[in-house]
Amino acid sequence: MKTQIKQLLYGILATSCFGLSCTSLTLGPEEYQWPPKDGEPIVTLVGPVYETGSETQAPLFKALEQAMTAIVENQQTHLPEFYQQRIAGMNHQLFRFGYSNEEEWGSIKSLSSKAEDYDTERMAGILESSENRKHGLEMAIRIQPTSNQNPTLVTLEGYRFVLQPSGKGQAEWFTHVVKLKGRKAGEAFQNALIWELGRPFTYSRSSVSAGGAHTCAVLSGGTVKCWGRGSYGRLGNGSTSNQTTPVSVSGISTATSVSAGSTHTCAVLSGGTVSCWGYGDSGQLGNGSSTSIIQSTPVSVSNISTATSVSAGTEHTCAVLSGDTVSCWGYGDSGQLGNGSSTSIQTTPVRVLGF
Repeated sequence: MKTQIKQLLYGILATSCFGLSCTSLTLGPEEYQWPPKDGEPIVTLVGPVYETGSETQAPLFKALEQAMTAIVENQQTHLPEFYQQRIAGMNHQLFRFGYSNEEEWGSIKSLSSKAEDYDTERMAGILESSENRKHGLEMAIRIQPTSNQNPTLVTLEGYRFVLQPSGKGQAEWFTHVVKLKGRKAGEAFQNALIWELGRPFTYSRSSVSAGGAHTCAVLSGGTVKCWGRGSYGRLGNGSTSNQTTPVSVSGISTATSVSAGSTHTCAVLSGGTVSCWGYGDSGQLGNGSSTSIIQSTPVSVSNISTATSVSAGTEHTCAVLSGDTVSCWGYGDSGQLGNGSSTSIQTTPVRVLGF
């Protein structure tokens, strides 16, 4: 089971339904994808990116740098075997913005102020034009500046670029919120980096999931469309009417996967959060309520920020998180939440024991 969790974590397999009565299928384009299924690509971690040099003395900068180095030097410890078999090696480069790779980082960073608005084709073009790149994944990272000397969370940002053997590439800008409260910074950064290393490209995959009486699909741009029975708001378009052709789910533009359950639907977003919509009488929407029963537009699942996949069942939902953990929420009368109890409704995620 743990091997299956790792496979889900790194995006190698299609979305799982954990034995529930739903079907998910992941579809990919013809271009080179990440994680690789074959070949011998190189992984390069670039950063932490810094500007003036004073940042390098900050404890969090050092913790991120050490986390990157630890992953590269101890990949057999940090990365699962099947992942190791698909890459030829890893390396770590520390560079200063404005000194090294200024044209790349500066040009890419200036493309947009919001990650979801980045022109991925222009970004890939900038990176493709550089010489001496080997095919594989390059990930450049920095900590977004903060004036707080002891923050409870920080945001990592940067680009992910995968280069095909043909010289063609895919790129995206990412942001990743890392919670530090009650956690060791180095460990928190390692979990975030491993998640970003392994996940599929946001805009290079699409998926479809068939539920009890409705179907939903993630399109290549990150939007979601649903069709079928609309009762309980399970189509997410603000209505409860049936739809014989696809309608857009409101407010979703960065989805990476979707799971249609019996009467509700959930999607993983590019930042690792999860949104759900539909029938929530047993807490299966995960937003802390079982009284606002019908949600015809998406609501955010509480306390989830590193999800890699989600599976919606009949009256409960589960998500795989980075670090080989699973959280579930909703109706737990038969122990389906995995938290050691079979007597209560959980309206927010609880951790499954044993992972």
